[in-house]
Order: sequence, then C-alpha cells, then structure tokens
Amino acid sequence: MIVIILLIIVCYIYIYIKIIIISLYNNKDNYYYYYYYFVKMILKDEMLYSYII
Repeated sequence: MIVIILLIIVCYIYIYIKIIIISLYNNKDNYYYYYYYFVKMILKDEMLYSYII
C-alpha cells in the first residue's frame, strides 16, 4: 500500500520535471496543455486512490 503511494508520488515528480523541461523548450500554449494534462492525471489518480481505500 505504502509502495503504491510512493510510486505515484515519484511518477508525479517525474512528470512535473518533464513538464518544466518541455515548457522551457516550447511556447506557453504547450506548457498550459501539459499542465492541464498533469492536473487531469492527478484527479484521475485521486479517484483511483480513494477507490483502493
């Protein structure tokens, strides 16, 4: 259970770093798109997490 939570946190950190790198190389439109995707993923995983509990 704890391992799953840690894995999700590591995935978030990895995706967030990826978003920062992408936003540095691309324009702001792409940055907002990836940010929206990231938020959507968090919400989806929170629902999954609450389902597990």
